[in-house]
Amino acid sequence: VKFLKPASRLGLSKACGADGRCGGELIYGEKSDAEDATVFCKERCLTQVSGCTGFAYRRFENGYEMCAFYADPMRKATRLGTPSWEWGRSSGGAGSRVCELRVELTV
Repeated sequence: VKFLKPASRLGLSKACGADGRCGGELIYGEKSDAEDATVFCKERCLTQVSGCTGFAYRRFENGYEMCAFYADPMRKATRLGTPSWEWGRSSGGAGSRVCELRVELTV
C-alpha cells in the first residue's frame, strides 16, 4: 500500500480557537462552500505548486478547512487497498474530495 505525502498544505480558514471551534475568515470566499473551495484549490495547484498532480480538499467536523497538494502520481496511491480516487469523498467531512489533474493531448 502506498500513501501519498502532500508536497504542501494550505489552511483555508482561520485556525482553531481556545474553544476548539474553527472556521470563519475564509481565504476563498464569504461562506464555506465545497465547490468554491475546490475551484480555489485547483487554481492554486495549477499556478503556485510546482509539479502539482492533484489536491485534496478537506472540511473537518470542527469547521476547519484545508487543501493538501500533491506532486506524485495519484493513481498509484491507495488507502487500505482502495485506489485514491475512490476514497476521496469519504476522507473528511461533507464536501471533502480528492481531485487529480488530468492532461488532455490534442493531436
